[in-house]
This record gives sequence, C-alpha cells and structure tokens, in this order.
Amino acid sequence: MKLDKKAIWLFWLKNFLVCIVCSVVIVAVSPSLLKRVLVIIAKSYIYRTFLLLWIKYGGFYLLFVGGVSWVAANLQYNAFSFTIEQERLVIKKGVLFKKVIAIPFSRVQNVDITRNPLCQLLGLSEVVVQTAGISGVWKAEGRLPGVTTEKAEGLRDQIMAGAQNPQGF
Repeated sequence: MKLDKKAIWLFWLKNFLVCIVCSVVIVAVSPSLLKRVLVIIAKSYIYRTFLLLWIKYGGFYLLFVGGVSWVAANLQYNAFSFTIEQERLVIKKGVLFKKVIAIPFSRVQNVDITRNPLCQLLGLSEVVVQTAGISGVWKAEGRLPGVTTEKAEGLRDQIMAGAQNPQGF
C-alpha cells in the first residue's frame, strides 16, 4: 500500500526546514562565510540596498532549496510503501539507503494515531506502532506518516486485531 498523495507535502516541509536550519548553522559556524555575509551587510550602507540583495539572493536561495526539497519529497514518497501480511506489518522506505522494517504482530504493544497541525490541515494522520523491547522506549518501531484519518483508524484496528490474535489473523 502507498501513503496518501498529500504526504508529499509532509516530506517537503521536513526536507525544507532541515535545509534551512543546516544553512543557518553552516553560516553561523563558518567564520569566513559569516564574515562575507557581514561584509555584504556593512557595504550596503542603505537599508534599501540590503533589502534588494536579500530579495535577489535570498529569494533565489529559497526557491532553490524549495525545488530540491520538492524533488527529494517525491523520491521519498515513491520509495515508501507498507503491507500488512498475515502475521506482520512490513514497511519499506529509503531513497539512497533502503530499509525494510518487519514488525511481527506478536511484538506490537500499542498503535497510536497522531495528527500534528500540518496533518490536520491536510486531513492526514500518522500511525505509530509501538513494540516490545528497548526501541519502544526511545522511539516507535514503525511509523506510517501521511495516511488518511479513516485509513489510519482501519490500520490501527487491523494491526491490533492481529496483535491480539497473531496466529489466526
């Protein structure tokens, strides 16, 4: 099964924010790059000049990062799939580094449905599968971002039914 097509927006926002934060950190940490930025600001004696430079270069940078993030989001969306087999949930994901997660129903402890503000705006949910073991303490073993609310509730019911009766699912 695939995620809802609107999940691309979730992937895009995550990629875009990561790129912007990394860019800010790189500029702040790199003395020579920070110096260049400060020199540009210092040389633009007039606020209007600085504003024009920001619109010219900052706007181009935001468009570039937005475009790269959109391509990456589409690749992530196309690489993400999941199936519910007789005794387990299988999640396949990854663009460069492929990852297959198989979660036996016998290890499932809980299935949560979460909706952050962007998910609510898009009408999507995230199914979070908690398993027995140490990984469940720190993070969820299985995450299905970007499924419709109705589908999320159906998946939760289906996984929990399999967890309660793993042999006869």
